[in-house]
Amino acid sequence: ASPALRLGEVAVDAAYPLLQVVDARLAGHAQEKLWSELQISELNTELGSQLTDMERKLNSAQGLQGGGDVGSITSMLNAAHLSLPAALLGAPEQELHLLFANTGGLHAKWTLRYPTEMELTIEHWADVGEPTAEELKQHMMVDEGVFSVYPKRGELAPGETVRVTVRMRHFRADEYELPLLFKIFNGKQMVLNLRGRTLAHGEAFLHMPVRTLTLGPAPIGLPEPQINTLELPNYGDVHLLYELDLSAVDELNSANFAFPVISCAEPCGSIPPNGVARVAIAFHPLQSREYSVGVPIIVGGDGAMHGSKRMLLLKATAAHPSDGAAFDAHEAAESALLPPSQQMLLPNQPLRLSFDRALFGRVPMGANVKQMLILQNVSEAACGFEWDTAHPLWGTRVSIYPSRGSVPAGKHVCCKLTFLGV
Repeated sequence: ASPALRLGEVAVDAAYPLLQVVDARLAGHAQEKLWSELQISELNTELGSQLTDMERKLNSAQGLQGGGDVGSITSMLNAAHLSLPAALLGAPEQELHLLFANTGGLHAKWTLRYPTEMELTIEHWADVGEPTAEELKQHMMVDEGVFSVYPKRGELAPGETVRVTVRMRHFRADEYELPLLFKIFNGKQMVLNLRGRTLAHGEAFLHMPVRTLTLGPAPIGLPEPQINTLELPNYGDVHLLYELDLSAVDELNSANFAFPVISCAEPCGSIPPNGVARVAIAFHPLQSREYSVGVPIIVGGDGAMHGSKRMLLLKATAAHPSDGAAFDAHEAAESALLPPSQQMLLPNQPLRLSFDRALFGRVPMGANVKQMLILQNVSEAACGFEWDTAHPLWGTRVSIYPSRGSVPAGKHVCCKLTFLGV
């Protein structure tokens, strides 16, 4: 027999439909904090990752072996947690707007399903058992419209977008969680876990879905520490007492030649109703390394470490001033966190900003850096504006001119942002 001949090579590049969240909006909430609390970056990372064995099985002709409800499928998939801010009983309905875009090269068909919906047909003789308390609560949330989603299905050609609106009603004080099955046909399948809380009148509650605060990177050798801000919101109607337990921080400082690497001058206080506490945390590193320490936050106590407890993880990175790569990586990550500008308008939105975040990067000490921000009136009536001049950083680190004014319908106003490098 003649030897086998190699005639050529065949290379195959497999792809699947790809969707990404390119904008998220919730009226009255800052973009960077919203993206962090909704874990949009983690959601997009999961949507862009390779298919798991379970997802391949669900996309195949075999389907799911056994079980026919969405809940049984969601327990086998990765999840992203979308935590909405808490609100008082009887508060207006919250509307979260997510803009999904087809960023791949294939047509994408998608669906969102409640856990109460059936994925496969169950024979009438099959015993599905009695519903659990969790399943009964999920049925109540769907039936009563605690959470509602629209649209729940659609198709997108490459480059097209769709706005998905998540609504939450606050008619009963409780904590709510509803897992949705997000399915892209022939592509990713995952869980969008909706979370929310309705507060009773007089209830003390600290909304803190993100339990990690990252400081830095800070250069070593600075004459003064860098100041970072921990924001603690109070969405209730009563004053909220809080206290940071700095025992672990004191131990960390003691292990670093008794030097205040991490410090907090005012670790306790009271947050007024519908207000926010801005806790200043100073970072003054001695070495080029990563520092990590757990800080319990006691909420609603009497000032003597009583009350409920939240655990906050402080992560701080220090680098040598000549190590430009560490600071470049941080700036690149900050720039990639959010889209550069607003991609969709909210219903009845009067003004639009030319950008959501002013990223100044590394600023020399003593320098003043400026950026121009444009306020555009997208409504049919004149609209007044006023910047928050009561913010603790106003005038010492940041200023905006003009600080107040009016924008005629269809017109715009230029504002000058100044950052003071002190």
